[in-house]
Amino acid sequence: MRVSNQLLKRFRLCLRREDGGALAELAILVPFLVIMLAAVSELGRFFQQYTTLAKATRTASRYLSNHKLDATELGRARSLVVCGKLSCADATLPCCLAWLPATYASSQPVRQKSRA
Repeated sequence: MRVSNQLLKRFRLCLRREDGGALAELAILVPFLVIMLAAVSELGRFFQQYTTLAKATRTASRYLSNHKLDATELGRARSLVVCGKLSCADATLPCCLAWLPATYASSQPVRQKSRA
């Protein structure tokens, strides 16, 4: 009887103490903070990729607007998008750029800008 009373008193004392409250709050908040950190980093990576793709596309379209539209110039523009140079050693395209045509249809007329 005496042992059970002592255990009951210790149990009640443990219920009243608040020593581990901060640790419990931290354990609850850490998963949310980790998810927020991951979301912010993924959002930053998304914007970086978007900006890179937009700049590469803009550069290739500027290049094509000043050059003849044939298969050679399309290949150079493709290399400009993929590598940032007019000629790439490894001209393999990433999957997001696989829609670019290898050659332009020769039946379509090519308009040249008159340089006066």
